[in-house]
Amino acid sequence: MLNRSPKADTLDHPGVLIPPPIIIAALCGVGLLLDRALPAPFPPLPAWSGGILLAASLALAALCLKALRDAKTTLRPDRPNSALVRTGPYRYSRNPIYVAMLIMLTGIAVMAQSPGMLTLVPVAWLILDRYVVRREENYLNRRFGSAYLTFRNEAPRWV
Repeated sequence: MLNRSPKADTLDHPGVLIPPPIIIAALCGVGLLLDRALPAPFPPLPAWSGGILLAASLALAALCLKALRDAKTTLRPDRPNSALVRTGPYRYSRNPIYVAMLIMLTGIAVMAQSPGMLTLVPVAWLILDRYVVRREENYLNRRFGSAYLTFRNEAPRWV
């Protein structure tokens, strides 16, 4: 039996401080607050087009969850990964679930006709890229080594 210290166990994950869905939800709220504080016109987009984006994001997220489940690994960034997923949407992007979250935020912004929320989509991308994806990439490199480097060469970080 392996004797692992509690400290070693806490390091066996990406170390993402805030779960990405919380980041997206918080930015939705901040966007709505911006709308109240700084009212602005919304681009001429029909609200129903946001519903299409939302449905597409949910479909992509479902495919991502299926690929993770099939690989018997976790979605949670505070737990160790047991497999490097390179199937399903992960063939085309190393971060398709975050792509789905950005599409979801865009869809919600359009449905809500929220210019504040819409302007925060690039901010969401930046936060995910800097504080989530980079931590996950460092972890996956430590965890899977050359297999992860091969994956990095096969699939772009973002689509």
